[in-house]
Amino acid sequence: MNNVELQNNEFLRQFETNFNGSLARIEYAEQERKIFLTKLVIPGDVCDVEFEESFIKSVLEFISEKNLRVVPTSPKIAGFVRRNKCYKSLLPVGIKLYFYFQFLHTPLDRFLEGANSLFDSPGGDPMAL
Repeated sequence: MNNVELQNNEFLRQFETNFNGSLARIEYAEQERKIFLTKLVIPGDVCDVEFEESFIKSVLEFISEKNLRVVPTSPKIAGFVRRNKCYKSLLPVGIKLYFYFQFLHTPLDRFLEGANSLFDSPGGDPMAL
């Protein structure tokens, strides 16, 4: 399953492909010379991991051919890039995929709890110093 017929729908800002009559897509946002891959949508009736990986590979190869950088904000795509080190060169300088992957899997309440603990005072009163 290496041959995925990829279409770049610039109007909807998504890469698309058909698989068994269903539309799979990867939504993106473009900024300067970077593409942020924001969402992977695979139809529920498609349960083929090989297809999903081939689709992601096709998109990353397309981005590589255009000499763009990729910022995978979708957890599935970020995990794929992390597992396949050959695509690490597509990341912008200074981007650490581990941080993005960790942040995307941190529930908001746990994130805020950690942030609030920075301001907690010993007496429990945030105004007391």
